[in-house]
Amino acid sequence: MVPQRAFLLLAAIAGLVLLCLWRVPRAGSALIRRAFTRGGARTVARLAPFVPAHVAGRRGVAYGTRPEELLDVWYPEGTEHPLPTVVWVHGGGWVAGSPADVEPYAKILAAEGYTVVAVDYTLAPAARYPLPLRQVNAAIGWLVEHAEELHIDADRLVLAGDSAGAQISAQLAAAITEPSYADLIGLRPAIGAGQLCGVISHCGPQAPALLAGARGIGGWFVRTVGRAYFATTSFDSPRVREASVAEHVSSRYVPTLVTGGNGDPLTIQGRLFTERLTDAGVDVTALFWPADHEPPLGHEFQFDLNLPESQQVLDATKDFLARVTR
Repeated sequence: MVPQRAFLLLAAIAGLVLLCLWRVPRAGSALIRRAFTRGGARTVARLAPFVPAHVAGRRGVAYGTRPEELLDVWYPEGTEHPLPTVVWVHGGGWVAGSPADVEPYAKILAAEGYTVVAVDYTLAPAARYPLPLRQVNAAIGWLVEHAEELHIDADRLVLAGDSAGAQISAQLAAAITEPSYADLIGLRPAIGAGQLCGVISHCGPQAPALLAGARGIGGWFVRTVGRAYFATTSFDSPRVREASVAEHVSSRYVPTLVTGGNGDPLTIQGRLFTERLTDAGVDVTALFWPADHEPPLGHEFQFDLNLPESQQVLDATKDFLARVTR
């Protein structure tokens, strides 16, 4: 039997660890990052059998001076001319993830006749909003400057992303297409609205304020990433609402594909995003499932191409890209 004094000491240590994880964004973010890293490895393994062989490209191309300001570029083997280009921003709750997580999916899309660029950015809490947004904007500017060598058609660009990366991409698109919003967030877009053809949002938190009432482990996750990225525990704060894309779309917004699984707590945000786009008269394609769909489709389900529903999302993505870039 553990002596009472030792038991109290262990309980106190456990309490301090829990308090640290609860109150210190760096500690909580590190725990979340490890979980996302393991999840990313599983995603890559699941996608590996579906990756086409004849795709070429370059990894770790620097678009800026920070160590994280790198991008990967993929295109069909033998490409000699500019191709419509998908700029993909990876997810990870703003605190985790890397271009390696989406490399297989990027190659699958590249094989369809596109240049696909996976952009990295500095993770929170080392970087807080809006730095990653500014970094992706800078990456696009760099890509336009180096378009010829990277087989990029700078007049046929699509911003895409999954999870937090979908939020960053969609927010940047809002700034590119609506000057008043760009002024509001203090961003000078690297490209003109005429160069942007579309937006792809897979499982994106496009209305983060809807997370304000989260409880339990989900509430801990929300508060941890909120404190890490937005420097606040309140997802109802003005700072978070500024980044809520659903609240800032206009009729100038580009055609958009929105998807989400019925078992994903972020899908409610995707549905609201879709409603706001529709109300604004924007060309929007949405792919959701009924609440009672079995098996439940969780967050980032689209990366498991063993699921027929994920194949449906991939087909919708290909069709959308073909339509908006032709």
